[in-house]
Amino acid sequence: MVVELNFELPDNITYLGPLPKKKDNFIDNNYLLIKRLNDILFSIFFLSLTWPLMIFLIILIKLDSKGPAIYTQERATINGKPFKMYKLRTMVKDADKQGLVTNQNDTRITRIGKLIRKLSLDEFPQIINILKGDMSYIGPRAQPMKFAEQWKEEGILEVRPGILGWAMLHGREELPYEDRFKLEREYIENLCWATDYHLAMITVERFSKILYWTLIPLFIAIILIISAVITFNYM
Repeated sequence: MVVELNFELPDNITYLGPLPKKKDNFIDNNYLLIKRLNDILFSIFFLSLTWPLMIFLIILIKLDSKGPAIYTQERATINGKPFKMYKLRTMVKDADKQGLVTNQNDTRITRIGKLIRKLSLDEFPQIINILKGDMSYIGPRAQPMKFAEQWKEEGILEVRPGILGWAMLHGREELPYEDRFKLEREYIENLCWATDYHLAMITVERFSKILYWTLIPLFIAIILIISAVITFNYM
């Protein structure tokens, strides 16, 4: 079904809506409280599962290029408050000194960084940000502080930023910055459980493919390596 928008996306981007329409024009405090409790529980759960994968990716990043494996940048959270956001480094060292906005063919992206970004594995360390209360799993993408005032005026910083966002699901560097802003605005205007569920289901569909092709073989490889080390020690 073709959905009509009040703005046009690039030809290579397929619109994933429409989003469920909320009944009221205010943000439900009960929704925000329960969402925060869910964030805490899921963060503890995911950290217990993904730490071997994060260690493996950190090793790959260090072998591929110079610089720290964990990249930090000051971003804006709820009400424009600054926080340090954690990501796996996918660009060359000090890439942000050359500009904050990235594009699809950015030459600063490293070899392993291209794969990590394609699978969105660079977002894993943000689970720590969620546990700290800086972010949520679902919400607008966290923006650099230079854009905070604009996003605050538009009401997009009324909620915590998220790893999973409406704009991000439509594309990362493939999406012009102006379209990212419009899609995040659309999410805020329809903020409710049904909207978050819609985004989560799209993510589950995509994540199932990533799980099949990357995470399962990776965990099998880690188990085989550990088994080989244990066997060698007892020989």
